[in-house]
Amino acid sequence: MKLFETILLALSAVFLLIGIHQGMKHGIQASYFFLMVSSGLFLWYTLRKKKAQEESKPKKAKGKK
Repeated sequence: MKLFETILLALSAVFLLIGIHQGMKHGIQASYFFLMVSSGLFLWYTLRKKKAQEESKPKKAKGKK
């Protein structure tokens, strides 16, 4: 895992915890922003990870049987 991907995953977890805390203290309206940022960062992390896995796979030669 690269440093940037680690940072994305950690930030996602931090924003999730902040969102949960805000939701418990002030309600879902106060935590919406933090939860959406957390979701966005996690989706970005999974997209980067999937793209890296696809690039590392060897490409199959297309040929006739």
